[in-house]
Amino acid sequence: MDPHDRVIALMKEAGIPVTRENYIATNWGEPVPEWTSELEAELPEELQDWSLFELKGQEPKLKK
Repeated sequence: MDPHDRVIALMKEAGIPVTRENYIATNWGEPVPEWTSELEAELPEELQDWSLFELKGQEPKLKK
């Protein structure tokens, strides 16, 4: 994990486990916006899960 990531630092200070779900909720709030490949790319690399996407045409789309 990037030690300079402000969201991760905030989560650790608050005692929130650093998981993908917690990071998304902390960074984007509730309700979570419609998830896109652009938002996925904004996650720290170790929390990204590209298996949730499939390539449709030239762009990755969230699997249903």
